[in-house]
Amino acid sequence: MWSRCLAEEGQDLNISSISVAPGVVDTGMQREIRSVAPEDFPSLETFIGLHEDGHLVASDIVAKQLYELVTAHSMDQSGMRFDVRDL
Repeated sequence: MWSRCLAEEGQDLNISSISVAPGVVDTGMQREIRSVAPEDFPSLETFIGLHEDGHLVASDIVAKQLYELVTAHSMDQSGMRFDVRDL
């Protein structure tokens, strides 16, 4: 909501704003999570499943996709929300 308000209020000043839903990215933290005991992390099986099923994107790929989005989005995209999984 904040991003949409900023986009609307900044439009006349050529200010754009987008928001990004990061999803679950394959990072070092993900590796750590997958190595803990199930009693320490009740959602462990969910995160193991995301990894095993190939639903995690490497952080360097996400960074490249976000860089392009952040640096090249159009004013028509200002105020929009983007999901990392859809980039």
